Amino acid sequence: MFLQKFEFNMLPVNSYLIWDEANEAAIIDAGMYFPADFASLASFVDTHKLHLTHLLCTHLHFDHTFGNAFMLREYGLKAEAHEADLAWLTDINTAQCNIWGIPLHDTWPAVGKWLHDGDQISVGNMTLRVIHVPGHSEGGLAFYDETDSCIFTGDTLFEGSMGRTDLKGGSFEKIVQSLHKLSTIPDNTIVYPGHGNSTTIKAEKQQNPYMK
Repeated sequence: MFLQKFEFNMLPVNSYLIWDEANEAAIIDAGMYFPADFASLASFVDTHKLHLTHLLCTHLHFDHTFGNAFMLREYGLKAEAHEADLAWLTDINTAQCNIWGIPLHDTWPAVGKWLHDGDQISVGNMTLRVIHVPGHSEGGLAFYDETDSCIFTGDTLFEGSMGRTDLKGGSFEKIVQSLHKLSTIPDNTIVYPGHGNSTTIKAEKQQNPYMK
């Protein structure tokens, strides 16, 4: 797996491009908001001649999905996410942006495919296993590549911490259960979270109070 991390929008969100030797690629969490964000992603895709085949969403909160309309418009990709987060696209994201005072440049397009726990996603010769990890949002997902020993955890697991649980669909009890679920993944697995630095499952089992 080849990987490029971007930090997009004002929060900021980690968006990840992954691709294989044949340049088959996916983006995980399209957080692009500013014109420079869109230009940065498009330039990288063009320079590396990537063929994007999937737009994967760890969850459907506004900061992780600002770029969904761009991905549909520019690359013909519809989001793939968990259906339990649907309400965020239909009305809650707009309300949240109003609360935060964030102007909207695009509306959120419909999801193209609903993902479920245990699904397998092929990106070229890479395979990602879908893991349902509710708690930060009801439809939270992680994407695990066992071959390359890495996992994309969205806002469920951060370095030394976990995601907030006070938004609609959040649950402290469920996110703790999800973290325990992630703790069964091999220790050497690299964790790529939705915000902040990468870490490992081993480090989080040692230092993260919510993983114990």
